[in-house]
Amino acid sequence: MYTHGWCSRVRLPALSLWTLASLQLNAEKEAKRRLEQELWVESRANAAYEAYRVNGRASDGKRVGAAPTPYTPPEVPQGKCT
Repeated sequence: MYTHGWCSRVRLPALSLWTLASLQLNAEKEAKRRLEQELWVESRANAAYEAYRVNGRASDGKRVGAAPTPYTPPEVPQGKCT
């Protein structure tokens, strides 16, 4: 083993194919969860915004803008798991 001062080369244990497959599966599950969460948040935020626009009033009591165009979120998240 090569040692120079406080720094040394350390051999890391080789990961088995089973461990690598498990890590990849966990990463895919996490990516799917994040995409689904992002879609849920986007849908809730848009619903709240549309409700505000329908019922919203400015500080002087006047109605705010025109009625919103309804937004229909996609059935599945638009992201891509790699």
